[in-house]
Amino acid sequence: MRVRFLRDIAAFDFGYSTGQVEDVDDALGRAWCASGVATPADAPELAMAPGAQERAMRPRAKARKA
Repeated sequence: MRVRFLRDIAAFDFGYSTGQVEDVDDALGRAWCASGVATPADAPELAMAPGAQERAMRPRAKARKA
C-alpha cells in the first residue's frame, strides 16, 4: 500500500517525515491510515482547486466583560 505521512513517525528500524510517500505493508498502511498518521497516497489532496476563490474568515468576537 502506498501512503503519504501526515506527521513524523519513527522507530528503531524506520523513520518517515511529514509529506513523505512510501510503499508499506497493507496491514500496516491501513492501521496508520486509521490512526491518522498517514493517508492513502492515491487519495485526493486537501488543497484548493485551481481557480477556486479564497474565502476570508471572520475575526473572532471579543470576550464580554462581566
